[in-house]
Amino acid sequence: LDQSMAHLASGIERIWPGVRCAINLFDTSVRSIRVSAAPSMPEDYFQTVNNYRLGSIPTVCETAATTRRCCFADNLETDSQFQEA
Repeated sequence: LDQSMAHLASGIERIWPGVRCAINLFDTSVRSIRVSAAPSMPEDYFQTVNNYRLGSIPTVCETAATTRRCCFADNLETDSQFQEA
């Protein structure tokens, strides 16, 4: 699955130059998010998002997981849904 997600994310980044794509999976058993593919995201993204437990900080990732919809952020550094407490 991760290999397929990496292929999809890389394809999106090729189609739209300058876009960074991340695909995260939600583990319902422990209510946490795991990074499945994020080919161009910086290491601190992985440290922040990987194994993130819902309810800790409101983020765009949590919005996507709880609404079951794709969510987008123009800039994770400035997006109000991705600010750490």
